[in-house]
Amino acid sequence: MSGRCLRQPNRGIAAARNAGLRAAQGDYIALLDHDDLWYPNKLSLVMAEFARHPEADLICHNEAVSRDGRVLRTSRNGPSVPRMYERLLFVGNTLSPSACVFKKAMALAIGGFREDPGLNTVEDYDFWMRLSQVARFHFIKQVLGVYRLVDRAASRRVAYHHDNLERLLRMHFATYFGEHPGLLARWAVRHRLSAVYRSAVTQLMAYHEHPEQQRAYVKRMLGTCPVEPRNLLCAAAWALQILRGSIRQQAETAG
Repeated sequence: MSGRCLRQPNRGIAAARNAGLRAAQGDYIALLDHDDLWYPNKLSLVMAEFARHPEADLICHNEAVSRDGRVLRTSRNGPSVPRMYERLLFVGNTLSPSACVFKKAMALAIGGFREDPGLNTVEDYDFWMRLSQVARFHFIKQVLGVYRLVDRAASRRVAYHHDNLERLLRMHFATYFGEHPGLLARWAVRHRLSAVYRSAVTQLMAYHEHPEQQRAYVKRMLGTCPVEPRNLLCAAAWALQILRGSIRQQAETAG
């Protein structure tokens, strides 16, 4: 088996994936991000699954999540549902690039990954949503790879990622609901966006950094969907963390 190394000016991960997609000579595409790992039998097991399910256009497996060589948990992707696009749009991303193998023809049919810089870090989510509108997804429960957590200034990228995620969702909502969404549609949009803000708050709290960003996301979360119990719990946890920090600071000053 021979391989090729492609080089091009850095235009982002979407452009890099599209270059590989166009250059690939086989019928199937398997992604592997540079921080992640495949188990040795991953490709053989996935291709056997394609043989058992020839109707499938994409197969995704579970992954072990690790940091510094230690497995923290199992990431369970999927499941497949009849209205996969709606699940991805309203519930969230349930696929991981390094866990997916898909048919090249289907990826080319939707134009590959969008190379919009405003979709950096969420270009894969956008790709799955667009692909789900024309392709059939199949998930297997086996763990066939490792998703490795790497904290390269991760706290500074939380706002960047979530702002791009909000931009992506608003794009899809505008197409899905049209220019004049009804009352239920507006509620669905607000509910989904509040989950984005809640995710940002939770991640920033975990790093104990950027208090001004935490406050801004809490305000947006509660302003968007104030009656969601998970939002109220998140806001309460944030307020408690602020209180504890204030008490600790006062104690250190007094000492």
